[in-house]
Amino acid sequence: MTGSTPSSPFAIAQREGAIGPLSGIRVLDLSAYIAGPYGCTLLADQGAEVIKVEPPVGDNLRRYPSTLEAESRAFLGVNRSKRGVVLDLKQPDQRAVLMRLVREADVLVHNFRPSVPVRLGIDFDSLHKLNPRLVYCSVTGYGEQGPLKDKAGYDQVLQTMTGMCTMQGKTGGAPEILYGSVVDYYAAALVAAGVSSALYERERSGEGQFVGVSLLRSALTMQSARMIWAEGEPEGVGRDMRSGGVTGIHPTADGYLYISANTPRFWQALCERIGLPELAADVRYDTVRKRATHAEVLLPQLHAALAARSALAWETLFGEEVPCAAARQVEDMFDHPQVLAEAMITSLPHPLLGSYRGITRPIVFGRTPGPEPFAAPVFDQDTAAVAALASLSKLSQLRDLSVVVADTGDVEAIKRLKPVDCTTNPTLVKKALDLPVYADLIDSALAWGREQGGEREAVVHEVADRLTVGVGTLLSTLVPGRVSTEVDADQAHDTAATVAKARQFIAMYEAAGVPRSKVLIKIAATWAGVGAARQLQAEGIDCNLTLIFNPTQALACSEAGAFLISPFVGRILDWYVANGQAPATIDEDPGVVFVRGVYAEFKRRGSPTVVMGASFRSTAQIEALAGCDRLTISPELLEKLEADHGELPRRLVAGAAESVQVTPIDGARFAADLAADPMATEKLASGIDAFAKDLEALRQTIRERL
Repeated sequence: MTGSTPSSPFAIAQREGAIGPLSGIRVLDLSAYIAGPYGCTLLADQGAEVIKVEPPVGDNLRRYPSTLEAESRAFLGVNRSKRGVVLDLKQPDQRAVLMRLVREADVLVHNFRPSVPVRLGIDFDSLHKLNPRLVYCSVTGYGEQGPLKDKAGYDQVLQTMTGMCTMQGKTGGAPEILYGSVVDYYAAALVAAGVSSALYERERSGEGQFVGVSLLRSALTMQSARMIWAEGEPEGVGRDMRSGGVTGIHPTADGYLYISANTPRFWQALCERIGLPELAADVRYDTVRKRATHAEVLLPQLHAALAARSALAWETLFGEEVPCAAARQVEDMFDHPQVLAEAMITSLPHPLLGSYRGITRPIVFGRTPGPEPFAAPVFDQDTAAVAALASLSKLSQLRDLSVVVADTGDVEAIKRLKPVDCTTNPTLVKKALDLPVYADLIDSALAWGREQGGEREAVVHEVADRLTVGVGTLLSTLVPGRVSTEVDADQAHDTAATVAKARQFIAMYEAAGVPRSKVLIKIAATWAGVGAARQLQAEGIDCNLTLIFNPTQALACSEAGAFLISPFVGRILDWYVANGQAPATIDEDPGVVFVRGVYAEFKRRGSPTVVMGASFRSTAQIEALAGCDRLTISPELLEKLEADHGELPRRLVAGAAESVQVTPIDGARFAADLAADPMATEKLASGIDAFAKDLEALRQTIRERL
């Protein structure tokens, strides 16, 4: 699933608006009512693409009382800037559509009771396996644990339960509800904050995580100061401090006025402005508590004075001297000069209503303001378009058959294409020298090099190693799997040197906080390289034996216990084409035939060594090897697979392992079999030479910049 349909509001907004902090993030909003949906709206305000998924009966907020026949104004206010689809998640075929969306999503938000996702198979553990980078946010009434975990939560129920209602009104009076869904809206802010934080952390770890928000946490967090106050103060003190006898809403000649006079300065100014300066000098009223104690005497005098003017007139007269506000209807804010100055109101075109006025983004970003908002979706508005987008691309289908590895160090490509593993080598590190995302890393490594004394060439080599591991460390945060890191190709025929460099790289990774389980050491598959892999695997350092062109090469790597081998499909084809032996069909492609044969033999022998096809020249070669353990693919070919929604069948099937008697491969046989294979001999030598030249090119660039 890539991008949006050309006619979608999101696509139009992205074309016409600016990029937001969360542009490129896709959110699946499975929630209803306010807390989850408005949290997702806040993400949409920051540029995320939000797809609202409703059941066949719709979000219950659509049925909230309204004068509109086909819509609810409450729903419109909570769900701006979203696409809307309808899926019955109880039906397997429609749940499958959601799963396809999940594969390509960055965030999923729901407000089911904790038992429901498990029953539907959309719980965190299940979806994390499907998409390890998914940030999964669960909004509940009371949390994921405890006796109330499966109880539905409602704003005003939580207000009442947590003591918010007893804070309203007068001491000794009946509790009062605070209308306006304050618990829901605060929970929505927690959703947006939690999801954004998890996305930020994902940039470091490469992995999504569970995010839990509850109305209970929201209600208690809103009262965090009051809870500490209540534990040590007499009952009623908190409310008396709030009302203070004066602080509160009072009648005027026309309308009501809120006044806050909790400081001596504000109290003095209030008394002077209402024409009763003597009250400020009266010791009965010189503290907040005293004014509360003598409220029955004080308030009639205050109200008599306030009756001389309207609330709006007093608001103007008090200015900044006395904190106050005339009580308004919310609709009065549409045309308030301050609201207009801040451009907080916008008119949103709507297919049923023509248009309606609503709030714009609540957070202002100077450099990345985000796209312009658009109207909440009509029920079922985008189901067909999103379902079409959710049809599996060949890349998505390939991920079900093989582990996809990105043959790139391009951070943006890795984020976009979501491979399991990635790689770093001198060519990619050299390209990284000019990429802004690596600027700090490169500046640090070069600065270190300039400070070093001693032999200059040794410093150049050390800087190259630091850059290699630094790039690999950053890439390791973007993928759930491993980063393959190439040792020096000019040591391809030196077992001891290869082992030493591999150990050095692992030590550098571990010092940077990357465990060896996240790293593959990439070694050219010479006989010396096979020997190095045997030693390293025994030390718990997994190896990727590369430049595989010959069956004996492949089997020797397997016998050495190599974690993975990389047969080079495209380079094998190149040799045969150059020698006038171009295949007529993809099934005759010598690179494809070779990998299929190695894969079948490894499975027949029960070898645990992973077969990873590499060096592809076309998507046809990749498709012909669908089902291979792993496939490392360039961004260009990944993009082509992503754009193709045709069917991709499995082409490689692992047969049952057999009991096979084999004669271990020794150095003499390895050399003889390779010498008898001109293609393998030539391609291994030229491959090592090319890798060595790439390494020297990187070192030369470092020399020039030191």
